[in-house]
Amino acid sequence: MVAIPYLAQNLGVPAKGTETFTSAHMEVVAGHEPPLNPIEGSVALSQTLSQYHVVGYDASGDLVAATWNASPASAIKPVGVLIDAITTPGSGSKPGTGFWVGGCFDFEKLVWDPTFDTDAKKLAAFNGSPTPTVINLRKKTRGGVR
Repeated sequence: MVAIPYLAQNLGVPAKGTETFTSAHMEVVAGHEPPLNPIEGSVALSQTLSQYHVVGYDASGDLVAATWNASPASAIKPVGVLIDAITTPGSGSKPGTGFWVGGCFDFEKLVWDPTFDTDAKKLAAFNGSPTPTVINLRKKTRGGVR
């Protein structure tokens, strides 16, 4: 948010303004490259997914929690990070939601399926994800990123 004062009444008179920049998602963002790239997708029925949940596509092309498996054919490859939490009904139409397919995130702040049980699995999760996914993962520290 940028707060720009209304100064038309003082046109031509030097003034001092203030700027305030905020982001609702700064706790998970760990860098500016690649930029955040949100898109929308339908979520499978009977799902409860948290904000910042790492998601992939099921066999029907709907979003579900991504899972790790030693056999890649049995895994659900991560393709994005949910922007907001969602709970879907058990039947009826599948709701849509926004998720990021691009961005640089602090992997410790994301919500992972328990099958991603090591940092190594999490850091490698998006390697080889299908286009348009371009997600980098880092560990955010108090002084910045490492």
